[in-house]
Amino acid sequence: MADKLDRLIKDYVTGNLDKQIQSRINTITFKIKYKSKPDNLGIRTAYKGGSEQESKLLLQEQIDKEIAEDTLLNELKQHKSALDMWWPSEDELAKKALSMYHKNRWTWNGVASEICADRSTIFRRIDELKERINPYIVW
Repeated sequence: MADKLDRLIKDYVTGNLDKQIQSRINTITFKIKYKSKPDNLGIRTAYKGGSEQESKLLLQEQIDKEIAEDTLLNELKQHKSALDMWWPSEDELAKKALSMYHKNRWTWNGVASEICADRSTIFRRIDELKERINPYIVW
């Protein structure tokens, strides 16, 4: 069973973490832009007194405020920044093994034979990677 850090690394390697962040931003934007408005029962909409540009600016400010205050989105962004910081300096063997396993859906035996390394070596390097990254991930 994969723990949270394993799932986070899998999402990062496969690109799903970026998709989750963008999806959350789109969800927040959609909820604000297209929230249900009360029906006027056929009566014409009254003039609001503001210009179209002003309305768009106020709407964008509200969207930006909601995005900045969203805890789930901030957590996802923090996880991505921590992985972005550590990923380039990590062991190439572990990165290649994780990429082959998660992106290409290989078995660990297939990954080990392709890289020409023992499974225990791959697992040890991946565990070392997780130990280095774990203190920077806030759950």
